[in-house]
Amino acid sequence: MSLSVTYLVTGANRGIGRGFVAALLQRASSTVIAAVRDPSKESSKALSQLPCASGSQLIVVKLDSAIESDAVDAVERLRNEYRITALDVVIANAGINHSPGRVLENSTEALLDHFYVNSIGPVNLLKATTELLKSSRNGNPKFIAISTLIGTISGMELLLQFPAPVSPYGSSKAALNWLLRRVHFEEPWLTTFVFHPGLVMTDMAAEVMQGKDLDPKDLGAISVEESVTGMLKTIDSASRDIGGTFQNYDGTVLPCGINHQHSANDAHKSTFITQKPDTVSTRHPPADDDIEDFYMSKALTRSIGNPQDLAEVYVSNTKSHFVDGTDITVDGGYMLKIRSE
Repeated sequence: MSLSVTYLVTGANRGIGRGFVAALLQRASSTVIAAVRDPSKESSKALSQLPCASGSQLIVVKLDSAIESDAVDAVERLRNEYRITALDVVIANAGINHSPGRVLENSTEALLDHFYVNSIGPVNLLKATTELLKSSRNGNPKFIAISTLIGTISGMELLLQFPAPVSPYGSSKAALNWLLRRVHFEEPWLTTFVFHPGLVMTDMAAEVMQGKDLDPKDLGAISVEESVTGMLKTIDSASRDIGGTFQNYDGTVLPCGINHQHSANDAHKSTFITQKPDTVSTRHPPADDDIEDFYMSKALTRSIGNPQDLAEVYVSNTKSHFVDGTDITVDGGYMLKIRSE
């Protein structure tokens, strides 16, 4: 008899979220929790019409990522009303893309709205579901977030020709990528990573293309089913080995930062924290009084920098007129030494 699996999917009433719910309900002995902003909407009610495999069930709960308390309230309802005692897989799919303009064309409110739903929302969801995930029956709890290639910094040049700048969307997803990669190193009990689902033929994609005389298919868009099938294949086999990575829907790994050269398996060469069960590396900076001594011992220069040092960097020199757009690591050789250890 196969072990039952409990899934929670946010943004579940349409697009990729609905695709996940439909596919997961086809698996025997599965409990699929569909989290939606408004359970009274027709698209939410229609989820109950999806076919279920033997021993599987659908639970629909209210969860609006823009409301901080909703994730906690949803978990309480799952515990008390549905007797849910564990979660095996959480898929943070809910997201918004309401302001497709350039960076300087967007209001502070628009930026904050996107960051709250797309970046902070998944963190609130993880906080609320942590205890249920730790109770996972298979011993390998997974928290996956749906991101986007638009949220990569290293791929910026490749995306400049995208029909819409979608600056709030891309920047908020870049923050999401950073947050979940950091969670991978901070929470050794959890398998967590982010997905680029592909350019998928959804309502959101259609809205971005609206008024640009383009069909998503013109840019190589794929179906919801193809995207979800590919992602589930990776999710099913996922372990800590791929934690902290940016996965493409087809199982390949994408860069998620600037000049990304290392996978999660060798991330210990270039990060403050290395992953060992129940331990934190001594490379993690100590607190308070010892912090200056720690960095001085790790820096090749054996010193702490000051504003004058930064002012002398070559791109600030009046003779420099060619180099720009370059990220310079200002750490006294800290990361260089870490990589060589």
